[in-house]
Formats: sequence, structure tokens, C-alpha cells
Amino acid sequence: MKTILKYWYLIVLAFIISLGSSIGLIYLRKDSWVPPKPKEVEKATVVLAEGDSKSFREWRFQANQLEDLKLKLDARQADLVREEKTLGLLGSQVETERIELIKVRIDLEGLRDEIEANYASVEADYILIAAQELVNLQRLASIYAEVSAEATVKIFEGLEDEIVVKILSLMQAESSARILGAMGESSDPKTLRRAATVTASLRKVKQ
Repeated sequence: MKTILKYWYLIVLAFIISLGSSIGLIYLRKDSWVPPKPKEVEKATVVLAEGDSKSFREWRFQANQLEDLKLKLDARQADLVREEKTLGLLGSQVETERIELIKVRIDLEGLRDEIEANYASVEADYILIAAQELVNLQRLASIYAEVSAEATVKIFEGLEDEIVVKILSLMQAESSARILGAMGESSDPKTLRRAATVTASLRKVKQ
């Protein structure tokens, strides 16, 4: 026992040398039990493949969006074509109606002109008594109603036919009939013709 204790450091040294040898042997034979390290090229290849796959997915997503946008644009273009055709039809219809309205307006204007011409012709046939001359004519009618028929006929010879007609139209029927009777009994052909003209014109008097 004393001998062992005397040479303990030798025993420890031998143990350390044995342990170091074992470790060295294990290190030298590591290829037999340590798995091989993956090659960098293969790892790079995998990374590139994954990158390509991601890019393809992004490209496909963008392509789908572009395709959807194209379909929407095509549909909108089709709608615009239909709207343009509809507007074209409406434009043609509006133009046709506009031409028809112009024709109707021309016809109405022609009818209006015809009515105005007829009215003017009818008005021309009337003998109008204006408001400003009514009082004076009534005064003359009352005066001549008091004068003898023969004297009134003589006075009428110096008046225009229209004035005579207006005065007679404002007289009482009995007075105007007495004067017209005197004109009809005249031996003067001119007076007789005038009596007929005045009688016919009395129906045209208008106040």
C-alpha cells in the first residue's frame, strides 16, 4: 500500500496517457461514426428551387389578377358598345322626331297664316265703328232721325257710303227704314243703286 501511494503520480500519468490515446483514436476514426456533412452545392440547389417556386407563385398571382382585370375591361367594353348602339338608335329616333316636329310646326304656321288671312278678309268685309267715333255718329243719327227723309237723302249725297251705313245702323229701325224708302223712291238711278249698296252693307256693321 505504501508502494502504491509512493508512485501515485505515475499511475495518474499513465491514466492520462491512456485516456488521451483513446480520445485520439476516436478522433481519427470519426468518419466511421459521424454522419457525412451535407454538400454546400446541394443546399444551394435547394435554396434556388425554393426561390423559383416562390417567384412562380407570385407571377401566377399577378397573372391571375391581370386576367381578371382583362375580363372586366372586356365586359366594360362590351357594355360601352351596347350603350353606343342604344344611343345611336335613340339619336336616330330623336332626329326623326325632330324632323316630324319641324314639319308639324311648318304645317301649323301655314294653317295660322291661312286663318289670319281669312280673319283679315272677314274683318275687311265688316264695317267697324270705332269707340272714338261712336258718340259723334250717335249724335248725327239722332239729328237725321228728326229731319225729313227727303232732306236726309239729299244730305247723304255728300257723305261716303261707309259713313251713311254707320249712321243708319245707329238709328231706330223705323227712322232708317223711312230714309231707305225715300232713297228707293228716287228717280235717280245712282240713288237707287246706292240704296241697294247701303242696305246690303248694314248687315256688316260691327261695333
